[in-house]
Amino acid sequence: MEPSEELLGAWLELTVNIRGNRILKELSLNESMVLRLLLREEGEVWTASALGERLKLLKSQTHAVLAGLEGRGLIRRLPGTQDKRTVTVAATEEGRRVYEWEHALVMALMDKVAGALGEEKALELTGLIKKALIAAEAAQEV
Repeated sequence: MEPSEELLGAWLELTVNIRGNRILKELSLNESMVLRLLLREEGEVWTASALGERLKLLKSQTHAVLAGLEGRGLIRRLPGTQDKRTVTVAATEEGRRVYEWEHALVMALMDKVAGALGEEKALELTGLIKKALIAAEAAQEV
């Protein structure tokens, strides 16, 4: 089998494993990504469109994710400070609590994976994944 086909197969299996095993208990993958971004880059002012753009979500996906998070009290939407027509998004304390709990579950899994691979191989894999993402993004820009 060609390397591209092998790569696609591994990528798809990893995606199915992450989504299918429901590693995350209270959050969907998209909800987790939104909260991660809001909490890791707290100094940033995030609008719904900026979040969607950064996470490569469609407008409808962004709206659904934010509505779900807001409905559960995990984020709040606030009027923009400079332009009242814009709405900014921020995590609530409950959002932080839920995200940190979910993050701990994922990190426990990552610790097991890294332990099985060994530190050197885990870092090598991380570098290869980052290179693959850069290559995939560059290929889509053409």
